[in-house]
Amino acid sequence: MCTTISVPCSFDDGFCGFTHDVRSQRKWFIGQSATPTQNTGPSIDHTTLTHKGSYIFIEASEKKLGDKKARLTSCWFNANITQCLQFWYHMYGIRIGSLRILKKTNSSEDTIWDQSENKGDLWRFGQTTLEGNDGQNYQFVIEGVTRQGNEMEKGDIAVDDVTLHDGVCKTVSSLLFAIEMSFNS
Repeated sequence: MCTTISVPCSFDDGFCGFTHDVRSQRKWFIGQSATPTQNTGPSIDHTTLTHKGSYIFIEASEKKLGDKKARLTSCWFNANITQCLQFWYHMYGIRIGSLRILKKTNSSEDTIWDQSENKGDLWRFGQTTLEGNDGQNYQFVIEGVTRQGNEMEKGDIAVDDVTLHDGVCKTVSSLLFAIEMSFNS
């Protein structure tokens, strides 16, 4: 059913088929190297760990805009498909807001993953399971929310390397244990 998004997505060739939600007050941008505001956001992308790769970001430094959302939406997935959504995120700055993953159907929209505020100047791993067992086709939404504050509070939210895998997400520690075990056998 969903054939318009291209994963894995490093954002090096655009938005990979994700679409901006027309009701959003803000938009995600594709960035390379450092984000425009000094001492915020990533200085390199996650894929290549260089200045040459790309990622998506929102400027949380424009505080006069108030609390605003930027939303990227996937295409629709079949109701019977359960998938693991994995990605890398970067949230660096003062009072920057939150990054959420939402599961959206025709009748509801639920937050299934959420991180808020400063996480330091580094890329972090995130994952969440997109359950396909409720009989309704679904989309997932990558939502960044900026918070209103004063002009001295600067920060950015970024996402890179979005992937989908069949089935339920495994915990990272279990994956590392499995990798370690395969080397020891």
